[in-house]
Amino acid sequence: MGEILALAHAATQPGWWLDFRHDIVQGLGDYIAYEDGAQHIRIYQNFVLPGLLQTRAYAHHVIHSISAISPDSPRVTERRVEARMRRQDVLSRRPPLELSAMIDESALMRGIGGADVMKEQLERLVELMRLPNVTIGLIPLETAGEPIMVESFTLMSFSAAYDAELPDVLFLESISATEFRDDSTTHLYRLAWESLATAALTPDESLDRVLRIARDRWGR
Repeated sequence: MGEILALAHAATQPGWWLDFRHDIVQGLGDYIAYEDGAQHIRIYQNFVLPGLLQTRAYAHHVIHSISAISPDSPRVTERRVEARMRRQDVLSRRPPLELSAMIDESALMRGIGGADVMKEQLERLVELMRLPNVTIGLIPLETAGEPIMVESFTLMSFSAAYDAELPDVLFLESISATEFRDDSTTHLYRLAWESLATAALTPDESLDRVLRIARDRWGR
């Protein structure tokens, strides 16, 4: 219980995201606080690229698409895009966040925003894949055996604080809410991560695949 209380205390400290609290979806402020304090984040994304890797144009189209279900004003959409861009500062802070991401290859084939947006997005992805603190593995379309049927998820790990080892935090995202679990459920998603890692291409193979998709599908 002490570890959980320590983590909760760390996540409630004032931060830049408070300026966006009236515009971002419920629960996202807490998520950003955890993200800002994390040492290592593992993300599996099966439909779109993770927010920490998105360009502004790509993020705008992703966030705007939600308006078809939950209408928002253009101002709110832009505020949410801006918050997403601010979140990416964790990749260049000192010390930087260590980010590991498993991405389904189909996310790179999906034409969000059109060819120009996707070309720019994959060029940005290549830049990030070459950073020492970013590791990305693609789950290839030709994955052998049964597909790994699991929703997108994020596992966050933290440095020790307040003389306590802090537990990993699991984040699951839906249209209407965010969800945190630091109980035994987290263990199941660690196992899912290990299975995904087994199915994924190596970082070098993933980089080659991204370059090929950028050239063959979105190149001009």
